[in-house]
Amino acid sequence: MKRIVYSIGIISIVCLFLSACNPIMDAVMSDLPGLYINDNVMPVDWSKKTFTITDGFQWLQRHAQSNTRYTMRLAHSENVNPIDISSCLGKAENVSITITAPETKDISLQVAHAMYIDNFSRGSIFTVGSEHGNANTLILDGNITIKGTNNRDSLIRVEKTGTLIMRGNVRITGNNTNAKGGGVYLNGGAFFLENGTISKNIAAVGGGVYVEEGIFKRTGGTISGNNCFYSDATFNDLYISGIE
Repeated sequence: MKRIVYSIGIISIVCLFLSACNPIMDAVMSDLPGLYINDNVMPVDWSKKTFTITDGFQWLQRHAQSNTRYTMRLAHSENVNPIDISSCLGKAENVSITITAPETKDISLQVAHAMYIDNFSRGSIFTVGSEHGNANTLILDGNITIKGTNNRDSLIRVEKTGTLIMRGNVRITGNNTNAKGGGVYLNGGAFFLENGTISKNIAAVGGGVYVEEGIFKRTGGTISGNNCFYSDATFNDLYISGIE
């Protein structure tokens, strides 16, 4: 491994030549918005622009490495085009991405436009994992609201190689879809609900959460006030396939 250090004033930029030269800037994990690697390294000085989720995933598309934790700290609400996390990460596997915001801010993420994935129209703000791709994990934490309106899909889809973890004061709300699972659709993989709220969503079946298959474990949080079009009101909030 070849290591080259450039000194610019009091900042040292270290380039580690693996497959490409990637400048890294040391930073202490704080409330500063931006993308961090393994909790304490900021690869780009985001202070010179307004950091967005799109910035973070575009950087990951070019630089993501396997077996690495990434954290995106947000400071502004955004309209977000649907993000297929597996496609962004490419060949990188066992990647964990935490999206968080300070409790002092109320950050809202709303779907901007639907997109086509595998010839299907997808309006999910996040698609975690895939049918056959590498494993990845999305952790939602802090004071964040994931919002929908008249969407074509669940707000979050979890496929077979994906894991979704919901913590903090996260809210998944306001989606109206004729698909399964207005808030979260679990199609394999795993969904761990540790805290937060899934409410005021409407779907064909399972207004809050629809579990097609996979692991769903709830140790906290609330799923309430959701509705569905085509099934018994018993399944307004949570529908688990195979349970009548």
